[in-house]
Amino acid sequence: MNVKNIIKLTKKKIETIIETVKFGLLNPIIPKIGDSGARIKKPI
Repeated sequence: MNVKNIIKLTKKKIETIIETVKFGLLNPIIPKIGDSGARIKKPI
């Protein structure tokens, strides 16, 4: 039982790390897309 619990915990930790990495990669890109969209919409 202990080994199974440890495996479950490690899997959860790995999943959370992957999620945080994904968000870390996506977050810098999303504002850039928003900025480019705002710039295009703004009349020069």
